[in-house]
Amino acid sequence: MNQEMRCRNVGAAASLHGLAGLLLSLALLAAPAYGQSLAGRWAATGGTLSNWEMRKVILDLTQDGDQLSGTLQSLGSIRDVTGKVTDEHFELWGVGSNNPKPFVVGDLVKGELHASYRGNLIVAHKATAADEIPPRFTSIRPRCTR
Repeated sequence: MNQEMRCRNVGAAASLHGLAGLLLSLALLAAPAYGQSLAGRWAATGGTLSNWEMRKVILDLTQDGDQLSGTLQSLGSIRDVTGKVTDEHFELWGVGSNNPKPFVVGDLVKGELHASYRGNLIVAHKATAADEIPPRFTSIRPRCTR
């Protein structure tokens, strides 16, 4: 009888370990799908502006469930944005805009934002301290003296 009880206990322990391993495996498989967030600072460069400067965009987002909010900063402008996320896909609108179409549409792909911004394709990465938009330069006209 004692031997039989030991065999049952070993079998039960093996079943529990197997179940725990299965649950851990499922959790690890689900992590990439649900673990990525669009929250944070994103930086993108690409394309040339009419003044021959490189297009640069900084997107600073917060995410609450499927809702996005934040700012989009480019050379010469800062704009408040709002948007929504569905799985890895996102869309952004300008706050107060009457346009029903989003002006940024994209997807989170392997930790990068692949998006269309005003008709230009951009790829954004998590911003670093080096990813800054230079302050807008205002020229000072020389004063004429007689």
